[in-house]
Amino acid sequence: MNRGAGATGLPSSRRPQQAALLQKQSMPANLIRTVFPWLLVAVVAAVGLGLLTVVVQDHWAPLWLFPCLQGIVLGGCLTAAMRLLQMTRKRWAVAGTVLAVCVMFAAQFYGSYRVYRNALVQKSATVNPQLTLDDMPVEDNLLYYLRLQALTGRPLTKGTTVYGGWVWATWGLDLLLAAGTALLVVVLAFRRPVCPLCGRWYRAVSDGQLLPRAIARASQLVEPPVSRDSYPQREAQFRMTSCPTAGHGSQLELFWPNRVRRFKGSKKQPAAQKHSGEARARWDVPPGSTVKLQDVLADDSPPE
Repeated sequence: MNRGAGATGLPSSRRPQQAALLQKQSMPANLIRTVFPWLLVAVVAAVGLGLLTVVVQDHWAPLWLFPCLQGIVLGGCLTAAMRLLQMTRKRWAVAGTVLAVCVMFAAQFYGSYRVYRNALVQKSATVNPQLTLDDMPVEDNLLYYLRLQALTGRPLTKGTTVYGGWVWATWGLDLLLAAGTALLVVVLAFRRPVCPLCGRWYRAVSDGQLLPRAIARASQLVEPPVSRDSYPQREAQFRMTSCPTAGHGSQLELFWPNRVRRFKGSKKQPAAQKHSGEARARWDVPPGSTVKLQDVLADDSPPE
């Protein structure tokens, strides 16, 4: 049996073309199976977080920091849903995140409006029990509430309150801050590799440290093989991730931390230390070499 062939029996040189073909054929099914359920979860999470914000902001809501925290929490929820539902479409993730932030703020404003309306009803019932909200000469909708809040003003700092259009501007800034932090969390989640064959997230298999001799052996098991001159010749940290589908590929990520050495009598470093700065590499591992690479990582890792 050819060890260089993948799970489909094709040589390694044809796997990229096969992966592109499989992704193109499975795109409609992928949208129905992963993207649409993730969008539904994103909207539900945004509504729940927006309503929860109404309760939290009455007790603690620091200016400008609070929307950033909202974005971080929402981005974390969306990332967890992406991992659970195997949603790996980055464009859909970005669009869905922006949609979720808008829904979250809409739910937050609507929740605040409902609190205001209930308080108004209770107050009117206390003054005149026979008077209902419909009998009061007050426009009753969300847009009127927002206009009223803008006219009332929004305090920014002690002694500083903005009114009118400036209140709407601060709300827009809150939206941008929340969207920016949520997008940052979601985009950073795509640093984890995705299997080109089935489109599923890679899972962490092992991590630790590798000695130079182990790195040299691993460099010949990846695809394509890596020359020893292309990476630093010193100990590195590694993390190996693999597709949850049996027979698909893996990826080895290496990281050489920044290390500065000083030499007496010279300000220059020798040629052997030219790679002493911070470096990172990602090597693709074909299915036929996964077991051998795992043996290398297990045998040649330095003792803790």
